[in-house]
Amino acid sequence: MVKKSSRTPEPMGAQTKVRNYLISLIFRGAGESQKIPSYNELAPKLGVARSTLQLAIKQLIDEGYLVGKVGVGTFVNPAFNTHRELMHKPVIGMAFGDGKLVYHSYYIWMLQAAMGVEVVRRGWHIHPVLINGYSDDAVAEEILAKRLDALLWLKPPDKRGALIQRLAAELPLVVVDQPVKGVDGFSFDAADNGYRIIRRLLTEGRRRIALSPCLWSNEKKMEGIRRAFTEAGEKGPLPLRNFDELESAIAAGQRPEAVVFNPEETDQLMALYAKFHLTARECLPVTCFFRQTGANLPMLVQPLAVDSYAARVVARLAERLGNPALPPEHFCMKSDLDLYWAGGVEEPPSIHPQSSIRIPQNLE
Repeated sequence: MVKKSSRTPEPMGAQTKVRNYLISLIFRGAGESQKIPSYNELAPKLGVARSTLQLAIKQLIDEGYLVGKVGVGTFVNPAFNTHRELMHKPVIGMAFGDGKLVYHSYYIWMLQAAMGVEVVRRGWHIHPVLINGYSDDAVAEEILAKRLDALLWLKPPDKRGALIQRLAAELPLVVVDQPVKGVDGFSFDAADNGYRIIRRLLTEGRRRIALSPCLWSNEKKMEGIRRAFTEAGEKGPLPLRNFDELESAIAAGQRPEAVVFNPEETDQLMALYAKFHLTARECLPVTCFFRQTGANLPMLVQPLAVDSYAARVVARLAERLGNPALPPEHFCMKSDLDLYWAGGVEEPPSIHPQSSIRIPQNLE
């Protein structure tokens, strides 16, 4: 009698596991009448019941991917030849976070989109990796069963370091934004980004600077922010760690001269500006990455070189595909882009008369 685990996957999870495995076989055998393994071979290999296999295979037959031949077996449908010339190109898995998240931050979507473009530009296939398992053993088995040629993993959890090292021994792998010892990795220099924002504001005479909750929680960026204040002989950012505290300070007449925030916080910040009739002239909004569509104020934007970043990540993956014996490296990239003004502003503002920078008349 089989003892059930307290974490037995939902039936759909098992079917998805089978489907992913078979789809990989289909893509690699496109245009060929390749026989797939029997139920007796696949059931123990994938750790699923025969009934689950039968259902998944029936669905693929109904969809035209497979063909069943009575008394002989099940085969890849040779008529399945859509874009056949691309079917034998590398299949690149792309995993995000813990592999179970549905909602990602703006930053994650930006990187995901940019890396996806770079992958398909090389004629490769993308296999989004969704993870059902919990233990390292279960996740490793699940990912390796997909028969990927390589894997890109964006911001994996800290606890998956040993798993990633294990996977890197089996297939080319590059980790993005979460260094793992002994594995190729890339990250932006968040400390440099934070430093550049604050240095720019302090140079323009803005010393009362508030930070959004997202900034306070970013340790690396805060490292650069504090360095910029220290070099300028200033105490540091205003001690307002959330929007409630910021609102209370503004209501008490203690208005900051600038607020630095992330795009996903735009609506909350714009609501405060509207409530207290703040203008960008008196309290400059500074956003990381881009100005969100619909924001009703001009603002200073700190862009990230996401496209060039993604290009370097995928180029390194291509190098590792060509030479799996390459020694692993971690690349920390600084953005070579300068801060710019968005929202109809042609010149940066200043709140100090002695500044050599003129205040645009439309900065309200």
